[in-house]
Amino acid sequence: MSDNLMSLLRATNPEPIAQEACGVDQEARMRRIMTTHALAGRGRWPRPAVLLSAAAAIAAVLLVGGQLLPSQSGTVANAELPSMLTYSPIKGHGADRAAIDELADKVAALPAEIPNRGTVKRTGWYINFVEVESSEVASGRMEPVVAPVEVTEYPLGVDGPIYDYELSSDPDQLLRQLSESHPIGEQGTAELFVSIADLYFEQAPTPAVRAALLRLVAEAKGVEASTTTDRFGRVGLAVSVWSRHGGKGGIDTLIFDPATGYLLAHEETLTEPLDEINLEVPAVLGYELLEILPSG
Repeated sequence: MSDNLMSLLRATNPEPIAQEACGVDQEARMRRIMTTHALAGRGRWPRPAVLLSAAAAIAAVLLVGGQLLPSQSGTVANAELPSMLTYSPIKGHGADRAAIDELADKVAALPAEIPNRGTVKRTGWYINFVEVESSEVASGRMEPVVAPVEVTEYPLGVDGPIYDYELSSDPDQLLRQLSESHPIGEQGTAELFVSIADLYFEQAPTPAVRAALLRLVAEAKGVEASTTTDRFGRVGLAVSVWSRHGGKGGIDTLIFDPATGYLLAHEETLTEPLDEINLEVPAVLGYELLEILPSG
């Protein structure tokens, strides 16, 4: 991984988040994010949203370390936002792709599994923004709003709103399938990452499909690999790529289980300041943690 990308990944609190800091009580599990504006609202599974006027007040809380912290007006301090994870580079020429290909080979050799008709649990957090209204006219500037952790469960199966068909284990055909609902050709690797996160929210792909997904990631432009521990304390292979958020640079990361190739997490960070918002960078824009729950 390049020194430049690694320095950005490590720039904010380079300590992994303890697993107990991610505990979510039942009340928080039932909350949904109240969104007026999303900075990076690309194609993704539906999230509840309420459209409010610029002058409307929004009450939101973020669960951090088991405590509910009230939202504040004005600039949100980075201490109130999720800390970035620790990423350890995989060293050596060509080591990034080699690590992903190695995991793909391992997953492809796994025995076929009984189709999972259970559920997927998604624990997510997404920074929200509201438009600031001046005393005379709307300023056009956006203020961050500290948001609640959101936990949802969704039944697995080949009947989701996006992927309602069997997925191919051939990488080229699989890419065509993903591109039917996501503009991967126009938006590149970052949109490929979004399509993969969407897929895992609806299906528990077979080892053959998981291996094909990893091969697509390995062949994608600009992907760099590292190891990390996600917000549930799970060790994973992280693949990161530069992306654009509101016209500025950021980093998108997928984290895969090193034994099964399942997607564990999806993280988005902003690394360049935006003129339109009051937010110190680098900053976590959002994360999603996935857990596959077997039926029964």
